[in-house]
Amino acid sequence: MILDIEAFLRFMKLHSSRLTPKKIACLMEKLSLWKKCLGPRVVIQRQEFRRVADKRAKIIPPEQLLAFIQQTNALLPENLKDLKDNPADPSRLHRVVGLLVGGMVATTGHRKCIFLGMTVGDVEKAEAYKGSFTITVPLHKTVKTFGAAKVCIGKDLFKNLKDFSTLRPSLRGYDKAETLFFNSTGHEMTRMGVFVGRMWGECGLPGTPTLKDIRIAISTHTDVALPFDKRQDVCRAMAHDPKTASLYYVPEASGRQTRTIRLDILRSLMASVKQRKRVSEETQD
Repeated sequence: MILDIEAFLRFMKLHSSRLTPKKIACLMEKLSLWKKCLGPRVVIQRQEFRRVADKRAKIIPPEQLLAFIQQTNALLPENLKDLKDNPADPSRLHRVVGLLVGGMVATTGHRKCIFLGMTVGDVEKAEAYKGSFTITVPLHKTVKTFGAAKVCIGKDLFKNLKDFSTLRPSLRGYDKAETLFFNSTGHEMTRMGVFVGRMWGECGLPGTPTLKDIRIAISTHTDVALPFDKRQDVCRAMAHDPKTASLYYVPEASGRQTRTIRLDILRSLMASVKQRKRVSEETQD
């Protein structure tokens, strides 16, 4: 805009007008000083735009998240069978854990500590509602801040989780294990995020995302696709809003509510896919 004004003043300087050459020169000088003051701001704005663009480019696309969710359910039965045939093989265990945890985090956006603290008892007490199952995990590292976590998953993934639970006695470290997922020494399986990343690649998807990357992607896509009230529900479910008042004064979400949140996350991913396709088609036209 400043450049346009300068061009106009230069044009006026060459042609007769009510503005005297002295006044035009004065305006040109003020515009020049204004440009110098704006220079640093323009540079900073460009840098910020590039930073945001680079950050968005690294966010996992919704198409990939949906594809991963579908793949986990498709691959789990065969991988569970392989683990049952050879429970001493750690690579088979890692594949199953990667698929199970990956499927859960991709539809809930929960932190790793939730899955580290999940127990067989938590799974057994899951609340069923219209094809969804809500697992309440009361013991995890952020429970003092966020309260008990609600992990809502579909019936296929829940069945696979139950099947894995029945295999646990045949796994190394079972005699010392206190949680659903454990390593060969019976302790928490802290590397489960690595196994999720490996299975992501085996599903034919690009990159090796961490659990945090998946969590950020879900938060981003729901923020774009959902109205404010539903975004707030998703944030609370993902423990994004650490307000003490909500911990003590808001009642725990029911199975019906957690199912709604799970479906909202899936809807937001599908809505993001449609929006990206629409933009791509308009660009091609």
